[in-house]
Amino acid sequence: MGGRKRLHGKGLPRHVYLNRGWYFYRPAKKWYKLAREGDLQGMHAALANHLAGATAGTMRPVFQYYREHELPKKGAKTQDEQERQLKRLEDVFGDDAQGSITAEDVEDYLENRIGKVAANREMALLSHVYTTGARWPKPYKFRFPNPCTGVKRNPESADPKPADSIAIIKAWPYATPPLRAYCALLYVTGVRPSDAFKFRETDFGPNGLLVEPGKTKKRSNKQLSLSHTINLRYARQFAIAQRKVTPTTRHLLVTEDGLPFTRSAMKSAWARWMTRVKKAGLDTFTPKSLRSKSATDHPDGSHLGHVDPRVLNKHYRAGPRKVTPI
Repeated sequence: MGGRKRLHGKGLPRHVYLNRGWYFYRPAKKWYKLAREGDLQGMHAALANHLAGATAGTMRPVFQYYREHELPKKGAKTQDEQERQLKRLEDVFGDDAQGSITAEDVEDYLENRIGKVAANREMALLSHVYTTGARWPKPYKFRFPNPCTGVKRNPESADPKPADSIAIIKAWPYATPPLRAYCALLYVTGVRPSDAFKFRETDFGPNGLLVEPGKTKKRSNKQLSLSHTINLRYARQFAIAQRKVTPTTRHLLVTEDGLPFTRSAMKSAWARWMTRVKKAGLDTFTPKSLRSKSATDHPDGSHLGHVDPRVLNKHYRAGPRKVTPI
């Protein structure tokens, strides 16, 4: 028994349909986008590549080039997150022809993806693929209109509130010495949590602390004013007093075995601490909320190192805005 006859587009190739773009339907119940609506020549070329089993001309090599040449430029945490995001983009758009993704596709993705915040991050990565692809060397240059431009992202809830001072004091007895030193350095310096456990004694000089953020690779001096210089000195001395010293110790934050903390080790240590705090019936908090408290307590939050103040005010500074009454 044959399939249902076409009612529209009778001159199109078998299993090719037009619906805000050219699509190819396989019996496995999967749709592959071939080209934008109106690009008839592109549709036939993409269909030929697809039927031949070739990936040339699809988004897969574009994502792979981004993975090999752009991800290594980013921090370790960002690489892990965006590797998962790239895998998701490959599953959804990998077989689509280059240049065939439209703003409507992005809107559909944002609307239908179960994880709304995750969808925002994945579309931000897709947008970055388009913007960086235009600068790639030939023959890898990827220059097509960015379908993410102008598309409104899903609404997101506010970032975690600054850690409460009372909550920190109550949780303090349950923390190990390295975690106490970690909190002190995080609060005083305002650096990213992944940067604090990289501090060495040699990073502290007569002018304060010089930090090279792992995310931006930009160097910024953390010395601000006399009062903050005193706090920075006390935080350093406190961290030194909390650590276990070995002949090879150079870092301020080390494990109970005297080894430098890795990102995963610090994450696990923090999780165990918060588990103990929760069992005691107390409020928990995150390293990011501690950094937010540092930004909120500071006069302007500039020690966090953000170039764009909108990021600082949106994600970190949560205190009330001070105004002068009549």
